[in-house]
Amino acid sequence: MVNRYKMADKVIEVSSLYEAVHEYCKDYATDEQPDFSVNITPDDIVLEKQKSGSEYAYEVMQ
Repeated sequence: MVNRYKMADKVIEVSSLYEAVHEYCKDYATDEQPDFSVNITPDDIVLEKQKSGSEYAYEVMQ
């Protein structure tokens, strides 16, 4: 799913795998031309999960 949102005077076109992303951003929806775009892929999600696990492990060690 792809939608456009305006935040901080910038229009961002977001392509996401999950409807929830668009639900969270619905109050910022616009039909203006995007300044840039973001494409969220399955690999991005895997990487973020790995990073989160590493950050949690680091915090626990402190």
